[in-house]
Amino acid sequence: YLVPVLIHGDDRFLVCFQQAVEIMLNKGTYTLKDPLRALASLLNEQDLESASAYLDLLCDTFSQNLSYVQCQHFAYILPRAVRSFSSNRRVWQIKQLQRVTRADFRLTDPFLDGLEKGLHLLSKEALSSFVSQGLDKLKQNRKLAAKFISLESKLGIDTFTDMQVTVPISQVQHQLTRYIRARTGLPISVRPLSLLSNSSITEHGEKTFVLSDGKYIYLPDEISLFPHKTENTMLYKCLARLEAGHYEFNTFDFDLEKAFERC
Repeated sequence: YLVPVLIHGDDRFLVCFQQAVEIMLNKGTYTLKDPLRALASLLNEQDLESASAYLDLLCDTFSQNLSYVQCQHFAYILPRAVRSFSSNRRVWQIKQLQRVTRADFRLTDPFLDGLEKGLHLLSKEALSSFVSQGLDKLKQNRKLAAKFISLESKLGIDTFTDMQVTVPISQVQHQLTRYIRARTGLPISVRPLSLLSNSSITEHGEKTFVLSDGKYIYLPDEISLFPHKTENTMLYKCLARLEAGHYEFNTFDFDLEKAFERC
C-alpha cells in the first residue's frame, strides 16, 4: 500500500501516512489491511484531498482508548463508509465524521446510520450545522445526541428536513412513473441515470440530463441545482413532463392542432 502513497502523495502526506500507520500498529497489525486498501483506492482515483482527510480520521479514531473488538469494528466500518461516500461530497463528509468520532467514538455508528438515512444529501454547510447541533446535545446527554444524528428522534428528522435541498430520485420516482403512464397510456417507468454506462449518458463531452429508450425515462440520481427543495422537485417534474410530451405527441415541439385533438 506504500506504492500509491509514493506515486500520488507529497512529503507532507507521507508524514501523515507514517503517523497513521504507527498509531494503528500500536493497536495491532489487524487494523491496517482494510483501511489502507481504501486509502490506496482514493489515491489511485487521485483524490488526495479525501485521502488526507481519511488519514486524519484514522489517526483520531485509533489514537483513542479502544478495545480489541472496537478496533476491529472501526477497521471494518470506516473504510467501507468512506468508499461509499459520493466523490463530490466525500471530503467534507469525512471531515464531519472525524468531528463526530473525535467528540465521542460511540457516536460514529449513529452518525453513519444518519448518513445512510439521508444526511448524505445535505450540503457542506448544512451537514456542518447539523453535526454542530448534534454535538451540542452531546453536552447534555449522549443518547440524545445519538438519536439526533442517527435521525431516530423527531427533532433530528425535522432539523434534517428543514436543511435538505437535494432531492434524490427515490423520493419522486414512483410519483413520476404514475404520472407518465397516466399521461401517455404507455408502460414507461422512471429510472436513475446511474444505471446507464458513462458513454451512454455523455454527448459532445457533456453529460446528458435526461434520456429515454422507449421503455424507461432516465433522470438524474439527484438534483440540487436550486437553493430550495421544492424547486429541485419541480425540475424533476418538468423533465418528466417534457419527456412524456415526446411520447404523447412524438415530438418535443409544441403542436397546437395535436393538443386540441387530445383535448
